[in-house]
Amino acid sequence: SSPDVGPSRLAATPPALESSERTKLIRQVFCICDRDGDGWLNAEELQRFAVQTGFNGNAEEWLEEFGILCTEQGGHRDRGFSLDMFARLVDDTSLDGCFCSDDELRNMYREWT
Repeated sequence: SSPDVGPSRLAATPPALESSERTKLIRQVFCICDRDGDGWLNAEELQRFAVQTGFNGNAEEWLEEFGILCTEQGGHRDRGFSLDMFARLVDDTSLDGCFCSDDELRNMYREWT
């Protein structure tokens, strides 16, 4: 018998394509935040992202929150978050993560460019 190639299967976006688009969006947001271009988001650089996703505390509160994020997500207090760590953070749907939809990432990118 022939494989099922009905309209519903043809209309679906291949998961690899969806994944590559999301990966690109995450990289774009990361690169905009990485102001010094060192491949890491330090506390100051990640704060821009945090504010965009709902953090509204002062600088001292942010440093405390950044330390907690580093502990929970495997970041480094001095260097911060690499692209891979940042990707895990924005893909994490748990209470410890900071999940962002593709639309949210796209909107951040558009707003910042």
